[in-house]
Amino acid sequence: MHLKRAVSTLCCGIFDWLRSIKKPFICLFTIHLVAIFALLRANVNYIDDMGRANAGYTGWSNFSRHLSDFLSFFIHTDSFLSEISPLPQIIAILLLSLTGVIMIYIITGRTNVSFWTLAAVIPLGISPYFLECLSYKYDAPYMALSILASVVPFLAFRGRYRYPVFFVVSVFSILTVCMSYQAASGIFPVLTIFLCLQKWNAAQKLQEIGKFLLAAVLAYVYGMIVFRIRIMKPVDGYVSSSVPSSEQFLPSVMRNLQQYLSYVRSDFTMFWKILIFLIGIFFVAAMVYHSKQQKVLALLVTCCSLAAMSLISFGVYSLLAKPLFAPRAM
Repeated sequence: MHLKRAVSTLCCGIFDWLRSIKKPFICLFTIHLVAIFALLRANVNYIDDMGRANAGYTGWSNFSRHLSDFLSFFIHTDSFLSEISPLPQIIAILLLSLTGVIMIYIITGRTNVSFWTLAAVIPLGISPYFLECLSYKYDAPYMALSILASVVPFLAFRGRYRYPVFFVVSVFSILTVCMSYQAASGIFPVLTIFLCLQKWNAAQKLQEIGKFLLAAVLAYVYGMIVFRIRIMKPVDGYVSSSVPSSEQFLPSVMRNLQQYLSYVRSDFTMFWKILIFLIGIFFVAAMVYHSKQQKVLALLVTCCSLAAMSLISFGVYSLLAKPLFAPRAM
């Protein structure tokens, strides 16, 4: 009886939450659909799409994306992957829209949001880099799934049994990211840093922040270790899954980060660079203004956190000996 009541309460809670996010979800889906409508109309087989449309193979498991292989059998209803676009891309923007709503709820705790709040999460899916992911007719839903999996654990953290549930869900989510699209591996640590900053500015107890940070770090590291030891297939081609030796590790990471940042600088025009800079300034100003900590200290901690989030956003790719620098990896 207790189990039945608990399950009933959980189901009712999920149903009420889904009903509350209906409007922002529909708005985000509409915005995403309009944004990529020209891409859908173009109906172009992009890079790997040409081989899959011709031969119907999966091939994602070659890069340890086993979940993509598995889910493709359901989306295409066969082991032979027929060309069913734009359905996979529509599934992708459905997942991105759900991710955006979850992000808003995680950060603000609200489901009734303004247009500007919705606009703030649009770059999660509609960005110059992720648009390449949406260009893939076959890959798009699994790339979007990796983003959704990266944010779901923080939704679980709001539950009653926070730390055990958060740890378990986080481990499974990290494995989902690694088995769908590893380029999203930077989202979980970025959100962790941001939420720690948000909690610190709200003057929450350092002990509670430390517990949250420890649970997130342990789950992330454990999930990555399990993936690398038990699941990952070594790759050594145009990219490599190998890690540099201990002597070359730090110089290699610095070179990779420098390369990523150089692409960011060259990819954006001056207008966008100024806009990004202003957004960063407004972010710091807003965090310091609303902080319950000493303002100078809040300014220092916020700037350090922003710098850390910027560098760690490239995820585990920056740790590899030969990472991927294509737009879809950034």
